[in-house]
Amino acid sequence: MSPERPPAVMPAEVDLLASMLSGDTDALRSIFQLHQRAVYFTAFNVLRSRHDAEEIMQDAFLLLWKKRAVITLVGGSTLPWLATTSRYLALNRRRARDRERAHVTAAVTEAIEDSPSPEALAMTSDTLRSIDDVVRALPEIDQKVFHLCLLESISYEQAALGLGLTHGSVRSRLARLRVRLRSELHHLKGT
Repeated sequence: MSPERPPAVMPAEVDLLASMLSGDTDALRSIFQLHQRAVYFTAFNVLRSRHDAEEIMQDAFLLLWKKRAVITLVGGSTLPWLATTSRYLALNRRRARDRERAHVTAAVTEAIEDSPSPEALAMTSDTLRSIDDVVRALPEIDQKVFHLCLLESISYEQAALGLGLTHGSVRSRLARLRVRLRSELHHLKGT
């Protein structure tokens, strides 16, 4: 009895990974076409957000490219590595989002009197949703500035250095965000 032959895809992925090692971006594109749906749905199952799942999928393939020299194929396929990476990235994003909400909730709750009325609690909930909606609609770089400077209390200089921006750019992005948030909160109070 002869040993089973592996499926045709396995040697192709081994060859594609070898081509990636020499800098062949077409090989990465081929692996992307093979596994993009599975990687996307792995992230989507954790995050339940199309936008976030797409970003995580892109991040997973970017990591595949960056770590191509140290990746070991399991069963001759990059999919196990990509799916695991996608899942961990998605879980990290979900934890970060939960931490953000907890920070915002704590800050808003602290601003309300010790024994808030039901109306105040409803307003707090609406305010948090509005702030979350405004922040999610921002470009990714503005979201990062918001998280670093307003939620994590990182200095403008440190945020600028970490994000590859100038100090002035961080200040102007935050100023625009504060105006937008004030407008949203003013609108919320008026309704």
